[in-house]
Amino acid sequence: MGWGTFAAGQALSWTRGASKAAGDSSEFYSEIVYGLNNKFLQSYIRRVLQGTIILHPSIWNSVDLDYWEDEITKRAAKDWRLLVFIQLVIFAIGFSTFWPLLLLYVPGFWYFGKNRAIKKYVSEINEEFAAEGFDVPKLFVEIPDLLEDEKIIEQEEVRKSLKIIEDMEYKQKFGKEKN
Repeated sequence: MGWGTFAAGQALSWTRGASKAAGDSSEFYSEIVYGLNNKFLQSYIRRVLQGTIILHPSIWNSVDLDYWEDEITKRAAKDWRLLVFIQLVIFAIGFSTFWPLLLLYVPGFWYFGKNRAIKKYVSEINEEFAAEGFDVPKLFVEIPDLLEDEKIIEQEEVRKSLKIIEDMEYKQKFGKEKN
């Protein structure tokens, strides 16, 4: 047994003893990992949807959105595992060489890797739709206008419901309809 193995064994035995003394800390770490995973998945899915034509209403009517939701979630989970593995490798290499650079390596490789994974998946999805005959550039240009129209419609519905509530409050307050 070498000195490195001996030191690692001592460190692991010390952390096991410390965690037993402090209670089971696995719940604490699992909550952190769960929270980070959820934040990653939400961001990944949002950015993939923003980069594809899946948000176009003509696509909604022609495809199964549940299928795409499952596929994007599966790919996000796969990419998350890959990014975590890359982070562990970078951390091990950085810690064994010049550890102060870890403050640059770890976040830099995480965000660069996440950005690359999202761009790659977005292009794959758009290429699939293009191969099936959809005019991806045209549909992608139309999305902001369609979403703006929906936003205007929603705002009008909110105004109408607020007006109804205001009229009901006036009637309760004064016992008659507002002129």
